[in-house]
Amino acid sequence: MPLPKFLICLFLTLPAMAPAAPWIVHHGQPNAEIVISENPPRLVRLAANELQTFLEKISGATLPIVTETEAAPDDRVQLYIGRSKATDNLGIDDSGLRYGAYRQVSGPGYLVLLGHDADFVPVEPYAHDRGDQSRAARDWDALTADKTDSAWGFPMSSIYRAYNRVTETWAHDQGGSLQAVYGFLRQLGVRWYWPGELGEVVPKLDSIPLPEIDETVHPDFPVRHFIGPTWQNAPEEAVLWAFRLGLNSGYARLGLAPKTHGFSRIHARPEMQKAHPDFYAVIGGERDVKTRGTGHACWSSAGLQREAVAYARTMFDHYQVPTLQLSPQDGLRMCQCEDCARLTPSDAVWGLLDRVARETIQTHPDHHLVGAAYTSYRELPAAIDKLSPNIVVRLNNVGRPNFREAEHWKWYRDLAEGWRKKAASGQLIRVENNYYDTVIHPRSIARDLQGMKGVSLGEMNEVNREYTAGRTGQTWGRPGTNHLNLYVNARFLWDAGQDIETVLAEYYRTFYGPAAEAMQRAFDFAEANYSTDGRARLELPERVRLLELLHEARDVAPDDSAFAQRIELIISEFDRLEKLKNMLATEKQRGEVPRFEYWNLTSGKWDEARASAKIDGRLEEAFWNLRGKLTGSGEPGATRFQMMLADDALWVGIRCRGSAATDASAANLDDDSILDGNRVEILLETDAHAFYRIAVSPSGAFYDSDMAEGNENGKRWNSNAEIAVHREADAWSIEARIPLVPESEGAGDPLHHVLFRRPPRTLWPWYFNIVRFDANQGQPGISGFIPVTAENAHDRLTFGELSRK
Repeated sequence: MPLPKFLICLFLTLPAMAPAAPWIVHHGQPNAEIVISENPPRLVRLAANELQTFLEKISGATLPIVTETEAAPDDRVQLYIGRSKATDNLGIDDSGLRYGAYRQVSGPGYLVLLGHDADFVPVEPYAHDRGDQSRAARDWDALTADKTDSAWGFPMSSIYRAYNRVTETWAHDQGGSLQAVYGFLRQLGVRWYWPGELGEVVPKLDSIPLPEIDETVHPDFPVRHFIGPTWQNAPEEAVLWAFRLGLNSGYARLGLAPKTHGFSRIHARPEMQKAHPDFYAVIGGERDVKTRGTGHACWSSAGLQREAVAYARTMFDHYQVPTLQLSPQDGLRMCQCEDCARLTPSDAVWGLLDRVARETIQTHPDHHLVGAAYTSYRELPAAIDKLSPNIVVRLNNVGRPNFREAEHWKWYRDLAEGWRKKAASGQLIRVENNYYDTVIHPRSIARDLQGMKGVSLGEMNEVNREYTAGRTGQTWGRPGTNHLNLYVNARFLWDAGQDIETVLAEYYRTFYGPAAEAMQRAFDFAEANYSTDGRARLELPERVRLLELLHEARDVAPDDSAFAQRIELIISEFDRLEKLKNMLATEKQRGEVPRFEYWNLTSGKWDEARASAKIDGRLEEAFWNLRGKLTGSGEPGATRFQMMLADDALWVGIRCRGSAATDASAANLDDDSILDGNRVEILLETDAHAFYRIAVSPSGAFYDSDMAEGNENGKRWNSNAEIAVHREADAWSIEARIPLVPESEGAGDPLHHVLFRRPPRTLWPWYFNIVRFDANQGQPGISGFIPVTAENAHDRLTFGELSRK
């Protein structure tokens, strides 16, 4: 790649062969040492290691890391990282440097890379690990016993997850000097586009001169947090990529208190539910104390307001948090009491927060409450002209990929401007959940941040994360298709004034080499062609074309080069092109088909019911709300069903009205005589296989087979399903738990699994039908989610979609 401009200038002004010149590395030989204090903060030590590592990658020279007492200035350049006696003597300190800001200052024989550095030290009580939660919660109760007449939820139960054992860092450590090192390395031409070495761009330089520089860099936004891999068990490359992007946890500006749905901790405990039922929302004439384990709040409750004020003051005093997040429990259910019923969701939620804020500002004028503008309470509260000045508005999820559409952009800008006027100056923060596979939208990201500079404190965005085979913990999800969005997002949080086209041009040139133009065509196609019909996504025909363009780019890149490997990783995150084309052809044959949206069984609302669930055919658990209906030649409405997805299984519940007198008496497990009598068949086509069949008789016997075309082993396939039937005089019902195994894990044993690649979504649905064969009272009937006949009951082109929003 071309040399950075400052290096070109230095090379032109320095003698060609000048051993005494201020070189950091000269002709591959080290001419400098990295100097840190005797007891540096954690991120200063990491900064020294990062500088040493990348200078070696650039030049081949290994610079020693020494403490200030070991430094030997003589004729070697001193690279001072972080504060030390030497930097104090030079009069270079971290005054005015906040939120990762840094200074780079050079002089005769030295370069200082320095910012504000501080080791995070959690305040007790907090849980040191999972096993310590009960002890810490008891200490919290003792601490707050005189603050409330009941009990609050413990806010520090998972702080230990912010410590990473591999890098020995807390997510809340402050590391301005680390950012100074990365700033210097970026000046040398280093880039980190995705985690790990394959995501790095590192120039090769024989010599590195000492720059002439005196520069202070401040980020445009103090909060730059991506809610991604859990810090505790994230691999080293995941943690380092967060640092290299310039991200932080938001701790320096927002503090440590829980950052989502914080209000629910006030009313989460059974003790509070018993002592103060009037704090809870009236739903259907009863107080809701159980939903999601916390219940929902009554927003007009004066007692709940007093509790919230006491809770906030306790958090401010004891934990010294500068802000406290107080937004409702997720999935807001509005209270129906007389006072709340007159209010809109926004007036109810923001009205209570505003009243709490106006009380807490009297005792804690320098502390703030954060409220979320989210879902039904994202719209502006009409009853409040101006929020209390100690309120920070967190504007959530406004569909940033759709900003290329003028109407959506105007709606968002009007909304943001409205909240800006409601709040005190600068008291706005953004959240955007970047769960958008193959929705590549760097220009929308840049446009948003350029518009929010000087208005917003920054962003706290949820991003995809995933588990890596053979590793413990989470890492960044789908780096091939997500990395460009995340890279642009992070770097524009530092410098929103950049030109996005210049940033993209450098990215394509340095990251893909000979394939730069082809990769730009592919990603520009993706950015220009995703659907915006309420949900950003790339439809199947465009996915096929994008993958074709990626293959064209791969053909241009030299074999075995890093350029080719990067493109191959991106391609690997798609289905195979041949499969996508087959899917497209099948879609065209199917045309428009009905859709059934399954429920997420791992949602917190089902935790208690799922934990005690029994597969006994009775359909007694709370989640068996049979929304689906079968239609056809059988009795209308006689059969209803529900489908739910857990992490490792598909759950199906079916209730059949009518007796089972004609059940095949000889039917046993895997006895195909089941197929001659009354039965229900579950037909399932996943994104990895078409298709599976499970037939269940009223006797409880079932027969499963693999119906893939040309599959000689179809009858040998075993779903390993757990299935139970319950019979009554005038009905029978089925409960089935069908295990699901990722194709990557189960491909070696295809006779014993339902294989899939990814859970069904709108963009990647599975297909299914549920068909009932009923011969009651001598009147044969066939009904299905998609009505079929005996002749086409197993034609997968008749299946409906199984997906989830």
